[in-house]
Amino acid sequence: MLDSGAQRLQAALQDQPATKAALLATVGAVYDSLGQYQEAVPLLQQSLALQPATHDRTRIDTLLELARARAGVGDLPGAEPPLNDALRLALADSGASSQEAGRVLWAVGRLRHQQGQFDDAKNLLQRALGVLETAQAPATDIASLLDDLAQVYAREQQWVLAKQTYERALEVDRRVLGDDSPRVATHLHNLAVVAQNMGDLRQAEILYRDAIARQERAYGSQHPETAGARGNYGLLLQREGRLQEAEPLLRNALAVTLQLYGPDNYNVAYARVSLGMLLHDEGDLKDAEDEYRQALATYDKSLPPNHQWRASALMYLARLLVDRGKAEEALTSSEQSLQIWTATAARSNPSAAQAHAIHAYALAHLGRTREATDELSVAVQILIAARGIDDASVRRAQNWLKNAQASSPTQTASTVTDAAAAGNSAAIATRTAAAGAH
Repeated sequence: MLDSGAQRLQAALQDQPATKAALLATVGAVYDSLGQYQEAVPLLQQSLALQPATHDRTRIDTLLELARARAGVGDLPGAEPPLNDALRLALADSGASSQEAGRVLWAVGRLRHQQGQFDDAKNLLQRALGVLETAQAPATDIASLLDDLAQVYAREQQWVLAKQTYERALEVDRRVLGDDSPRVATHLHNLAVVAQNMGDLRQAEILYRDAIARQERAYGSQHPETAGARGNYGLLLQREGRLQEAEPLLRNALAVTLQLYGPDNYNVAYARVSLGMLLHDEGDLKDAEDEYRQALATYDKSLPPNHQWRASALMYLARLLVDRGKAEEALTSSEQSLQIWTATAARSNPSAAQAHAIHAYALAHLGRTREATDELSVAVQILIAARGIDDASVRRAQNWLKNAQASSPTQTASTVTDAAAAGNSAAIATRTAAAGAH
């Protein structure tokens, strides 16, 4: 029905531009909500062309939808101009403390998060939250903004704060929209990611299954929300060693994102990295390398060079290259990954620590065992504290450290003892399981 209506609109209402603009904007917004961003972009652009360039909330709404659609198709730079126009109109018409200004700040903060500019994203989202709460915006707007803010907290590894913020959003939407709202499914999915990272794998699986069942009822199987939840659930199963259960979920997530976005979208690249991780664990190194390289080619076209998703892909490719006997190339890839992590995350970040561990793994295979031992000793402590001693990536890094120590001509018994003691001490800290994001 929507496709048919959009087609008829192209030739209809030529003598009623305002009505046509409103209908085009509505149809474009519905396409946005379905995750069909490629269909949304031209309709929203046509709507804007028909609208008067005045200070009008309708125009601001259309500009925000266009920015969302452009980001959705992977055109992050193209999302900037409509947001700039929307902010100019909101400030001129309603002022900095208005709901309109708060909603634009929120949209800019969401874009900064997609661009990997997490500090800017957090500041903008917190400002937007303050503006919208003061302006008494609808409770459901506040809940949706809280969900976006919690995602930034999660990227910062602030799991307790992320959990509390997601739970606030869930409480509002359940109260206002009811338990059957698709937004409840989104919050449950996000809480599953948090539970996984806080080490409660059983609760994470319960939440994933609940969220996916709700999303399939609300959105069907070919929607980005459903595909994202399936992919993250697949990552949980993969980390638990349940590879046969994980593979169809990760392949489905890739197939759906490819169908929705085409091959050059960063969401497709993310799904490729997830599948590559599984294939590596299954021993299919050739196909895993192909997925990583395709993902990196897409990231290079669609994301800023220092984005953490790109750093993760470089990191996993480096480990794979070592396992394929290409340690020199692996070292280059891991150094590129470390440059991004050093610029965008603290050394205590477990993903950055994993990048250091993989870098050391490459060094050890090039005979530079003393350097590898020193780097791994620090990385292993951080990984144990963040993920616990039962995590597969932690055990892998511990084995690398043990092998490097055994091969190092300058290794002493006291050094081995000190490293083991540090690992035991770190294990006392809060244990979490890495998941839900590369």
